[in-house]
Amino acid sequence: MPLSAPLMKSSQPSKGTLAMLSLTKRFAAVTLCIFVLCLVANAQTEVESQAAPQFDEYGRWINGIGEPWYFNDREYTADQIFNTQMKWKAIEDLQPTTKDDWAGAYVIGWETSARHVRWSPEKGFVDLRVSTCAAAVTKLDYGEVVVKSPTSIEFISNIAGHETKRTFVKVKWGEQRYLVEESEVQDFCDYIVGLGKFNNSAYDGAVFLIKGGDGGNPTAEMPTVPSEFQQYVRKPFHAEITKVGKPYIEVDSESDQSDELITPVTINIGSNHGLKRDTALPILDTRQFSQTEKVIITRVAKTYALGIIVRYIEKGHGDNPKNAKYSFDEECPPVAVGWKLTTSRHKTDERADELFKQYEEAEKVKQKEATP
Repeated sequence: MPLSAPLMKSSQPSKGTLAMLSLTKRFAAVTLCIFVLCLVANAQTEVESQAAPQFDEYGRWINGIGEPWYFNDREYTADQIFNTQMKWKAIEDLQPTTKDDWAGAYVIGWETSARHVRWSPEKGFVDLRVSTCAAAVTKLDYGEVVVKSPTSIEFISNIAGHETKRTFVKVKWGEQRYLVEESEVQDFCDYIVGLGKFNNSAYDGAVFLIKGGDGGNPTAEMPTVPSEFQQYVRKPFHAEITKVGKPYIEVDSESDQSDELITPVTINIGSNHGLKRDTALPILDTRQFSQTEKVIITRVAKTYALGIIVRYIEKGHGDNPKNAKYSFDEECPPVAVGWKLTTSRHKTDERADELFKQYEEAEKVKQKEATP
């Protein structure tokens, strides 16, 4: 019995031992926390480095779609440029998982410039104007996206001084998707059917934001717009030449190189179809790659109309059209009864594609014949 008490007492840890164990546990816990924090920090740094904007050796931003771009840093701050780049990439990364198949990249391409828009309901929008000659972003905007309805969205800018809100409407031309500002839906409808300000004008290229990848999709004769804009949809004009008059020459006193060869024609539609004076109707039968010959309406009756076809000839042929040599076209076939006319962009584009295929086939034949 005397020995049991000391043995029992010695089996209990001393206060010093307990303190040491407590410190050891605390040290282990702190060490574990530091280790976890380091892992998180390293992972975050790795993610940030992957998401951070990338630049080429000239300091141009690598945008992922083509030639790298400079930014107009005299008008926009470093933060605005950085936010633009980050949002641009975030929208791109979201594309495979977004539920809105209208979201994504849109573009308008001109001869020396382009407009690029990216948007998604989750990540917002980026709107860039780019000089393709200077490889530079000249204007930028970015912000949030609000889905107003199944057919419209609203861009809310985060940049002071920009238009705060802009509403865009989802419209279609056949199987091509477009994003059109609400105030321009009527223009879009006129563009498709070749009327309004797009009739007999210089608007021959892209005008509205088309979804990336849709450019080669089939088009249609009429646009598809939400019901509240249906009043802007009208049919294109289709006509045929029924009579050809005697050509005559008008001397152009302001030109040293060419005069105008005028051919009067009669066509088979008039005011009962809605046709008006000065309307231009492209001729499908003489559609060229770079231009389209047109009948310009000069007088409108109820069931028919009169018009003229203008061709440019070399200077100095007096009043004899038979001796005329055309200034710009190698071949200008004589104007004929039965030629088809239309303002439909779908039809004129279709004809241009057909002619291009014929041209390609002819070139292949030439190359084959020239090959020894």
